[in-house]
Amino acid sequence: MNIRFVTTDPAVHYLLASYFSETGRLLLRVNNLIAYEGLSSYPFLAYSNTGLLMSFVESSVSKIAIYLISNILIYFFLILTLFSIYSKFVKKVDFLQTTIIIIIAAAGYNFNSIIFGFTSQMAGVLLVLTIILINESIENKKVKILLLTLNMVGLFFAYYYFIPAAMIAFVLSDLIDQRNFNYKSIMKNILSMQNIIVCGVTFICGVSYLLIFNNKELSSDISAIASEGYIYRDLYSNFKPYLIFAVLSFSLWIREKRTSSIFIFTLIYVLLTLGLLYMGMRGEVSSYYYFKNYYLLENLFILLFVIGLNYTKIRFRALYFSIVSIICILGLTSVFLDKPIQQKNLLFNVELERNVTKIQNFNKETAINMTTIFNEKQRGFMDRIVKNKTVYLEGSNYIPVVGDLLQQLWFYSYTEIWPKYNSNALSSFYEDPILDYKKWKNDLNKNPYLILFDSMSSEEWSKKENIDLNDFDVIVKVEGAVLLRLKEASISNNME
Repeated sequence: MNIRFVTTDPAVHYLLASYFSETGRLLLRVNNLIAYEGLSSYPFLAYSNTGLLMSFVESSVSKIAIYLISNILIYFFLILTLFSIYSKFVKKVDFLQTTIIIIIAAAGYNFNSIIFGFTSQMAGVLLVLTIILINESIENKKVKILLLTLNMVGLFFAYYYFIPAAMIAFVLSDLIDQRNFNYKSIMKNILSMQNIIVCGVTFICGVSYLLIFNNKELSSDISAIASEGYIYRDLYSNFKPYLIFAVLSFSLWIREKRTSSIFIFTLIYVLLTLGLLYMGMRGEVSSYYYFKNYYLLENLFILLFVIGLNYTKIRFRALYFSIVSIICILGLTSVFLDKPIQQKNLLFNVELERNVTKIQNFNKETAINMTTIFNEKQRGFMDRIVKNKTVYLEGSNYIPVVGDLLQQLWFYSYTEIWPKYNSNALSSFYEDPILDYKKWKNDLNKNPYLILFDSMSSEEWSKKENIDLNDFDVIVKVEGAVLLRLKEASISNNME
């Protein structure tokens, strides 16, 4: 099994899950993972559940397979939850509508989460949708309160970035359902038993976790929301296909005075996103954290889109079938006709039409062209390093690794051997040079072993540092990776 991802997130999530599977511990006050002490406040629900499954297997290959399967399971349940919410709004489930909701939900931001490895974020989106589903479907008050409490607490421990808006939307949806807006009734509804239990238990559990178990000295503070990262960025074009029917759904909700939490949750998260956009323009919030909201918003817009489409079917049948026919024709044309015609004769289709959203096209191109970080031989190479860890570490806690960013990070996640010389900070992965060869070579207390992975970074580093491979003994070599040891003569020369 090859390791293939495009971001650093999967390496971190895999390591946390693997650590939990081996130790049964969360990253709280004390852990022995170099550079990850600051993640003691990291939401643990996703990695602890994945780690629990990993604990039943021993090989690294099986653990990676479980990590991938756990992501796919969240992805599957997310789409299933979307369909379940949709089914609550229609009298009869429509095959065409079901097909549309599954395809667009599977191909957009949710699939991008799989490609980018945003495991915790996917879990957060799933739990927000589950809270909406419980609100829409459970009648028994005691059961409803219990399930809402468990899911809201779960959301805090899965992805607490979504929690403030979720709690506000939850309270407001309950308030609007009562349809009595004098001051006394408003206060009574806000302080209802349901709100007190659900929000109170969530607040107590969340604050207790952050204040009691979290390492306050090492964990990140609120300013981390201004930190940038790698994420898919598009301001609004991916939402354009959904807007007409989404606005139609909102209009019907207001005109017919419907009671449904989906509209309140969408409204609150849209307002939150607009607020973050304003803060982003002031430099207070990064685009990375701003665009994270889009992964939830697309799912909410898809629901409103299908609700509006279903209303069109009931009231304007001819218009409905016209719209669905156009959607199907354009979709099939994009998939089956455009490219073959262009390949047969470019003059008949000079420029390909993109009858899909930008993110769907981005996901397709990225999935096809995704490079392999480590192949099977390189994984076997790392397994051998782990098996002989005490020999190759020589009393140190690191082996210098020369490769690109993802190779270094995945090497650490896979072996739990630190790949950097003279630095324990995550920021060192981004520093140039990858390894200060002269400083390392002249260090009398260094670990003399060195790992080179095939990559452009390795080639550039070797040329820049004027590396003479004759100074090394080759200990282990496979296609794409080599373990070297600095010769004793070279060490002696440096001592002189």
